Amino acid sequence: MKNIIILDNRPYIRYRVKDLIEKNGMVVHEVSNSSQLYNKLSELKNKVDLLILEINLKDEDGIDIIKKLKRKNINIPFMVLTSLNTRDAFIKSVKEGAIDYFIKPFDDKIFYDRVVRHAEGDKTIQAIPDKNFEKEISFKDYLEEEIHKAEIGKYKLSIVMSIFFKSLKDVTLDIENDNLIMTDYIYNKIKNAAMDAGKFSKYGSRTFIGAYPMCNEIEVKDLSKEMIENFNKVKENDSIIRDYYFDNVYVTFPNEGKNKEELLDRLTEKMQENIKEKRKKANKNLN
Repeated sequence: MKNIIILDNRPYIRYRVKDLIEKNGMVVHEVSNSSQLYNKLSELKNKVDLLILEINLKDEDGIDIIKKLKRKNINIPFMVLTSLNTRDAFIKSVKEGAIDYFIKPFDDKIFYDRVVRHAEGDKTIQAIPDKNFEKEISFKDYLEEEIHKAEIGKYKLSIVMSIFFKSLKDVTLDIENDNLIMTDYIYNKIKNAAMDAGKFSKYGSRTFIGAYPMCNEIEVKDLSKEMIENFNKVKENDSIIRDYYFDNVYVTFPNEGKNKEELLDRLTEKMQENIKEKRKKANKNLN
């Protein structure tokens, strides 16, 4: 029996990895932070064949966790599965001993094959940087793939669109009328506050979009509220965006659309309706 630990603060990633590889004599143990990892290692008496690690954790640095393990003389083969799509992160990981490096989103078949080979001690595999380093898969392509997986797995998938604005009278979804520089700036500030998105991207101007696999219509409501709270915390510490407001709308597959076109169209409609309603309330308050 092979013991594999998946360390990721995103529950749906842990679930997906476990669901994908927990077969053929492999047991997957889920942990979300370093404390849980140390407890699990103690429980298993360090008898772990492979650690799958997100280095871009919410509150911790995955590379630092590996360094601490080494200082404790715990040497477990580890591979990286991360949202951090940079060559620098790849180099740092390999220097610390990573035997493989996968960027999210990943190909299920290739990932499964390499995990099995690593767990069985195959030393012939090299951690080769993904050919798509520094290149972003488009959100629409990602969404199409996730919808397909949701159909097969028979689970819900939610999509959240976020918008920022200073004044309701100026806000628009028209890309020609907005400030793309500010969109880039705000995106870099808030992308880590986007909760557990499988992918969070800029979407046109003034808007961002995130996909949340295994998130139903009830859960996405709470998630959206928490996202706004996180965005507001970020802006409190940044004078440039302090005067901006953030708002969300969301849809869930398959309830509100059977394919990416239907879902994205409905999402845009909801945002337009949301803006219209907020303008109406603002005008009413002025009168």
